[in-house]
Amino acid sequence: SIPVDSVAKTQFQLQATCLNGQAVDAIILLSCYQRCPKFQAGQFWHLQVKLKKPANQGNPGSFDFQAYLAKEGAF
Repeated sequence: SIPVDSVAKTQFQLQATCLNGQAVDAIILLSCYQRCPKFQAGQFWHLQVKLKKPANQGNPGSFDFQAYLAKEGAF
């Protein structure tokens, strides 16, 4: 996706094609907090990132992000 820049971070969706040397077909939401390069849609990058499982906010009645991803077959 097109990167969204703010004062604190740059965030965008990334189409992953390889993970730990294995071919994958995944879309990853990536956030960069310091020394972020100027990303542009359509570029190819080799990145070393720390991946985390998606988490909910923990507030009762808030959007259930994990359930949404499970419904979409992404989690």
